[in-house]
Amino acid sequence: MLQRHTTEGVDVILNGEPASTVVICDQHLLFGESFAQALQERRREAVVVPWPEDVLSVLESRPVGSVVLDVGFPHGAALTVTRRIRSTWPDICVVCLGEEPDRRHYTDGGADVVLSKKQPLGALVEAAMRTHHVHAPSSGSRPHQAGRGRSAPPSRRDQPLPARFLTSRERDVLRLLVLAHPTSQIAAELGISVATTRGYVQSTFIKLGVHSRVEAVTYAVRNGVV
Repeated sequence: MLQRHTTEGVDVILNGEPASTVVICDQHLLFGESFAQALQERRREAVVVPWPEDVLSVLESRPVGSVVLDVGFPHGAALTVTRRIRSTWPDICVVCLGEEPDRRHYTDGGADVVLSKKQPLGALVEAAMRTHHVHAPSSGSRPHQAGRGRSAPPSRRDQPLPARFLTSRERDVLRLLVLAHPTSQIAAELGISVATTRGYVQSTFIKLGVHSRVEAVTYAVRNGVV
């Protein structure tokens, strides 16, 4: 069962077994929690922090294997932290995430992998884990190709029965919910009205048997729906 402990604004998610920690820092708390939940399902320990500077505090206090960092923070905070990590903790893997990130910009700044949030969450988690495996703190080398592949989401046939009844539009909506997009942004990205979007959100809840966005996102991540 998921356990969460809060210390000075840091949520620590434990799976009950020793593991090299993954630190997640994202502007959207729901996305960070979903990423951490997906790691927990794969027997990884994750720490979710709200601000890039909090990443450094965690690195100073405990062994860490990987950092997953949202590049959308203002004032170039993600790049600043990435450079600091690379200079102070060269064996820690840094995975940068963004809507349309400039890969060269962040790899030049020290990121090992730069991924687009437009990929399914499951693919992002798998890519981060592959990089984590080959670049844990005990490793002495930095791979350049790790994590660049993309894992395909499972077919509908392999998914739980409720998820098989989702329409393609409902799946689009669910995918954007996992990315923590608000209703207005989902509507804009799909080219539909806000009212129609709310209708798709509610029909998705009904089909999945959930009652909130958090429950829907947790279900989607846990069962590989998106």
